[in-house]
Amino acid sequence: MDYPHRRHKEGCRSCEILSLLSNFFILLSYPLNFFIYCGMSKQFRTTFKSLISGAETSRGSRVTKV
Repeated sequence: MDYPHRRHKEGCRSCEILSLLSNFFILLSYPLNFFIYCGMSKQFRTTFKSLISGAETSRGSRVTKV
């Protein structure tokens, strides 16, 4: 016999799995975006290096144009 509540629970389980997978790929995209930006943009690399090293810009502030 086919119980409707069993199908509902199975559907919820597959939704949970899809939700976990989508959240995993979203979290994975953050560090990947960082490396893509580093590889593609010289301005990003320069700004990032100055922020990490604490180097000051020509105006004396630590913030550079992004």
